[in-house]
Amino acid sequence: TIEDIKIPLPDKDTQQLIVAECEQIDNAVIAAEQTIDNAKKEIEAKFIDADSKAIKTLRLTNSDIFEISIGKRVIAKEIEQTKAGIPVYSANVFEPFGYINKDLLKNFEKPSVIWGIDGDWMVNFIDKNSPFYPTDHCGVLRVNGNEINPRYLVWLLDKAGREVGFSRNFRASIDRIKGLNIKVPAIDIQQTLVAEI
Repeated sequence: TIEDIKIPLPDKDTQQLIVAECEQIDNAVIAAEQTIDNAKKEIEAKFIDADSKAIKTLRLTNSDIFEISIGKRVIAKEIEQTKAGIPVYSANVFEPFGYINKDLLKNFEKPSVIWGIDGDWMVNFIDKNSPFYPTDHCGVLRVNGNEINPRYLVWLLDKAGREVGFSRNFRASIDRIKGLNIKVPAIDIQQTLVAEI
């Protein structure tokens, strides 16, 4: 079968030109990946530095500061693959698995921190005024007051979840999330870090 496949064969000069152009693109991709990797390391170092300045411990059960909820099951016929509705998040909190034409959460005036309850441990940030629909595999955490920046909370929750070992086998249920304690630096340190990142 392979022997019978025909391929277009340009002249040698054209081949050389194509290869040279492809190598330039490959080199640009490698450089971009290195830049991204370095930026991620720099961001992580900044978070670790801010974490070393933590002065206050907050318990996620504190309902004066944290609103914690879980989404609701959706059925297949409610889901659309076109981007016409509200994005639906499940255990994978980075990629919506479809879109829906109804809402569950009514208020999006605050940003949301979402996490996957029973998949690989993932935490993501959704900015305010960005409607989304969480399923029963997606937890939602919102912050009241000004003791913690929600974007900073994403990093803290991710760190805490990795430390306790949340995974497919050790579900990040609401009760387990509420059992977490997080230590935060002063809000001005958080705000500066988030702005830099």
